[in-house]
Amino acid sequence: MSQSDSQCNPVLLPTLNMHLIERCNMACRFCFAKYRTKRSEYLCVEDAKSAIEQAASLGIKKINFAGGEPLLYPHLSELIAHTATQGVTTSIVTNGSLLTPEWINLHFDTLNCIGVSIDSIHPDSNLRAGRAVNGRIPIEESEYRNIAGWVHEAGIELKVNTVVSRYNAKDDMNEFLIAIAPQRWKIFMALVLEGVNSRRAKSFSISINKLREFTEAHRKAMTHIPTFVEDNRLMTSSYLMMDPKGRLYDNTSGGLSYSEPVSKIGLKKALSQVYWSLDRFEERSKPLVSF
Repeated sequence: MSQSDSQCNPVLLPTLNMHLIERCNMACRFCFAKYRTKRSEYLCVEDAKSAIEQAASLGIKKINFAGGEPLLYPHLSELIAHTATQGVTTSIVTNGSLLTPEWINLHFDTLNCIGVSIDSIHPDSNLRAGRAVNGRIPIEESEYRNIAGWVHEAGIELKVNTVVSRYNAKDDMNEFLIAIAPQRWKIFMALVLEGVNSRRAKSFSISINKLREFTEAHRKAMTHIPTFVEDNRLMTSSYLMMDPKGRLYDNTSGGLSYSEPVSKIGLKKALSQVYWSLDRFEERSKPLVSF
């Protein structure tokens, strides 16, 4: 699919990822959510609601709220509830550190899926990768198990996201994953974007062969859990993404390219300024059968 295909094709990707906030309480070294955005530049709540309404009217079926850490965004609950009123599936991706039974139960009827980023169950591995609160306090395996239990008890779908790096490439999470029983498991490589995270991410990114080895080592878990694997090719041009300023962006060029703000030109016009590949989205949305 060429650049012009996404601009002329009325068929959108079914999911919009809204990165509401750049701030995070962890320091993951591979993170690409570096928008250099001041808090005063964040999309206001009313404009965010308008963007959600426009997405629904254009046929987008799911909105995934991310960050940074989305639970640090003060109006997250309000946006989740508003999205639900539009008949759109709601989802968040969180590092899990701020989840509580009370917060989860508050959203049992408006939030469809909670994605928790779990790269390793070994604190040392997470600490080296920066997957730790303030870069110093990793989440323990027992805490991840508690979080999974809370999500299941609330009747919300649980998804686990795992970024494979040289720090966790030899980890064995089979028994842990089977025990917490997510409805989906997504395995990623660290996506290196020039001028964004390249200086840090290159230091521990892995080869495609290492990704294959990690995946093969988790065949036991994969017999129980629908598993999706995304290498860097599949992660490129297969997402609709909005940054905290309300700009759509894509990663086709190896960096980040932005539209004008949706609050200024509307979502439909902003969509014409970014690129996506429906074919690549559909390819990465299929559970792994062979690798």
